[in-house]
Amino acid sequence: YIPIRKNIRRDRPLAENGKLRITVIGGGTDVYGFVTAIAETLRKLRVDFLARVVTTSHIELEQDARFEVVEPGRDVDSMFCDTDIAFTTAGTTSLEFLSSGCVVGIACAVDNQKNNYSLLTKLGIAKPIGVYANGAWQIKSDDILALVSDSTLRNDLRKNAANFIDSNGTKRIVD
Repeated sequence: YIPIRKNIRRDRPLAENGKLRITVIGGGTDVYGFVTAIAETLRKLRVDFLARVVTTSHIELEQDARFEVVEPGRDVDSMFCDTDIAFTTAGTTSLEFLSSGCVVGIACAVDNQKNNYSLLTKLGIAKPIGVYANGAWQIKSDDILALVSDSTLRNDLRKNAANFIDSNGTKRIVD
């Protein structure tokens, strides 16, 4: 019964250059700097990928060609179908990425995300990558590396999530 926007589709074209496409987004607002924390963790990896980080914060990524900083609202919807791995908080945005067939690394930023974070993790649908506690992010760098470098893990998560959520929530609500 979760309403998913109609323009989010499961069919995803392959990347033209074969590189893993990553999107980092902190949901509707990124009050605690989730995007910055994940971008800094990704920057330390010695793995080739293309990452879009959706933020209004200034992040020093200009020297790293793997990153593109995107302003929130600038055609973010198109990213759902053009992402292999999404790193996001455990709110509605994580469910939208899951509905698109994307692999999701989730973090818990606030108390009202704890249920999603726990459930999606327990069901093996998304990979937990950190929590915000005591005024700081506690990021699981090894789990982020695993998501980026292990195609078997990504395939398992994608398979587990395949029937978890669909785009018929709005219709069910109306019915």
